[in-house]
Amino acid sequence: MQLRAETDAVRRAPLYAALVADHLHLVDAIAARYRSRGVDWDDLVQVGRLGLCKAICGYEPARGRPFVAYAVPTISGEIKRHFRDTVWAVRPPRRLQEIQLELREREVELEQDLGRAPSDSELAAAAGVEETELREAQVAQHAARKVSIDAPGDSGVAWSERLDTQRDDYAVVEARLVLRPAVRELSRRERRVVYLRFVRGWTQQEIGDELGVSQMQVSRLLSQILAKLRQRIAPLDQAS
Repeated sequence: MQLRAETDAVRRAPLYAALVADHLHLVDAIAARYRSRGVDWDDLVQVGRLGLCKAICGYEPARGRPFVAYAVPTISGEIKRHFRDTVWAVRPPRRLQEIQLELREREVELEQDLGRAPSDSELAAAAGVEETELREAQVAQHAARKVSIDAPGDSGVAWSERLDTQRDDYAVVEARLVLRPAVRELSRRERRVVYLRFVRGWTQQEIGDELGVSQMQVSRLLSQILAKLRQRIAPLDQAS
C-alpha cells in the first residue's frame, strides 16, 4: 500500500483521503445490514467510517491479506461494539448481545437462500448456537428498545391506561411455581411443543411443520402433555 510506504505527512494526507473515499461504499453496504435496529442511519454510517479509518491505519500489506478482507470485519466489529455500548435499554449479558447481532445477519442470509423465513433450528445451526441460546437472544432483543409508558399504542391509547390494575400477581406467581416442576418432568420434545404453542403462540400446523409431523399428531401430543401436567399438578392442588 502506497500510504504505508509514504512517510511525509503532507503527501500522506491526500493518499489517506483517497483511500477513505474509495471505500465509503463498503461502509454503506455493511451499515445497511444493521438498519432498522434502533440506531439512526447517520450514526451507523459515522461509526462504520470510524471503523474504516481504523482499518486503514491498522492494515499491514506485508501480511499479504487484501485490504477489503481486513476492513470488513474491522468495520463490522466497530458497528457491533456501538450496538453493545449504546443501544440496549436493559443490558443483557454480552454473550446474548453478540448472539443477537449474529442471528440478525444469518437470518437475512438464510431468507435470501431459502426464499422463506428460516426455522429456529435452521437459524441456530447457521449461527453456530444452541436453540436455547437462540431463544434467550430473541427475548433479549426486546431490551434494545424502550418506550415510554405514556406513549400511545397502535390504537392511540397510552400504555399506562391499558395496565390491568386488578391483576392478581400473587396468583400468577403461585401458578408458575406449581407448573415449573411439572414442566421439568416433560421430555425435551414435549417442552419444545409447550414452548412453541404457549410461549411463541405457534399454531398446531406451524408446530407440525417444525417437528416434521402432521397437525393431528401435534393435537394428540398436546392433549397428552396437558394430561400429564394436570396429573402432576392435581396432587399439589389437593394438598393446598
